[in-house]
Amino acid sequence: MKRFYRILCIAAIILFTVTETANAQILDGRYTLTQGTSTTIRLADTYIRTLNKASSVSATWSTSSSEISITSQTNTQATIYGVSPSTDARLNYRCSYWIDGFYRTMNFYYEITVKASVIYVTSVQISSSHLTLEIGETYQLSAAVYPTNATNRSLRWESDESNIASVSSNGLVTARSAGETQIWVYSRDGSGWSDYCSVFVFDPNPVESIELSDSEKTLTLGEKFTLTATVLPSTASNHEVTWSTDNPNVATVNNGVVSTVGLGSCNITCTSASDSDISAVCRLTVVEPEPCWLSVILPNGSFAINVTDIDPVELSIMPDEGYEIHSITLDGQPLSVEADGTQLTLDKLIHSAELNVVFVDNLATHIESVERGNEPIAISVSHHEVSISALPQGETVYVYSLNGTLVKSTQESHFVLPDNGVYIIRIGSRSYKFAI
Repeated sequence: MKRFYRILCIAAIILFTVTETANAQILDGRYTLTQGTSTTIRLADTYIRTLNKASSVSATWSTSSSEISITSQTNTQATIYGVSPSTDARLNYRCSYWIDGFYRTMNFYYEITVKASVIYVTSVQISSSHLTLEIGETYQLSAAVYPTNATNRSLRWESDESNIASVSSNGLVTARSAGETQIWVYSRDGSGWSDYCSVFVFDPNPVESIELSDSEKTLTLGEKFTLTATVLPSTASNHEVTWSTDNPNVATVNNGVVSTVGLGSCNITCTSASDSDISAVCRLTVVEPEPCWLSVILPNGSFAINVTDIDPVELSIMPDEGYEIHSITLDGQPLSVEADGTQLTLDKLIHSAELNVVFVDNLATHIESVERGNEPIAISVSHHEVSISALPQGETVYVYSLNGTLVKSTQESHFVLPDNGVYIIRIGSRSYKFAI
């Protein structure tokens, strides 16, 4: 009877027990680890609390992905190892258990990304630690990277002073000028490893000295002059020089051209571009300019203006009625003029100067004619050519400059006067004035 009762109870339990099975697999998380490392994946706390209350718990962790492996597991967690890089590895979890008289299951999966492992550089060794090169010579450097299986083996090359020796992106060194510098090679993986090579560059034809056209010079304020540098010997490889002044408030220098800007003394230094220890110096003294005068010479006299303290000099030159300005020169150099009057503005003068103004009769360049007996004589001027019509046979033509100097005498009716100026022609008792 008791046996029958026990069987009946078991049957009742089976009859009234509800079995719940979750057939769908649920994504429960995403994890990332690096190749060659391990990580532990643990169920969420909610599931762990459920399993702690349950009985007959049976859990399994599995994977069909070769990029990861399971190294240990329990009902609530698993430790996996990253075998090789992957973006779609998958870890599965399946569990069954009884709780509160019900049979239940959990069916999860986890997406796993395995990043490639990074092997950092541990040493960089350059192929040569010292180099001696001649200007213009090249040398190929290389560098070994350790370990040989480092993830990023790329390198960066640099020169401390590329004007002495430069280096290309692949380690080719070019000697530029005499001196000493270092060529560096750096790892690019962020490990901070580097190495260097000391490079000595020599000049096979070095500069020995520099000579200047002036070793001492005294100038007045506002003057300029040019210093000329001679690099010796003439066979030196580099003839380039640099210029400097030790007092730019007294004088400045640009490519040997010295400009005075203030009173006092300074040194103008010329230095070899290939060897800063080789130089030459000109001692410059700048003094106040002496008083200078502008003398203006006109047909009816002359006058002078002290222009030392006048900057600029302004003059108005106007011709008398019936005359016009023919030319104006300043120390022999022609200035632009207007025939009916000129306003001159001259820069401050450093030395005394002479201004010459020439006026002419405003009819002087026109054709003039005169009756000589019954024969009219006509004179025409075109540029430098003078033509005289109806010149009596055997009559001599005399040509004078404005100051009375005989320029030409001829019996030809057509001749050339090569120079510009104001001239007077005399034919018999008649005189003609014209300008060329």
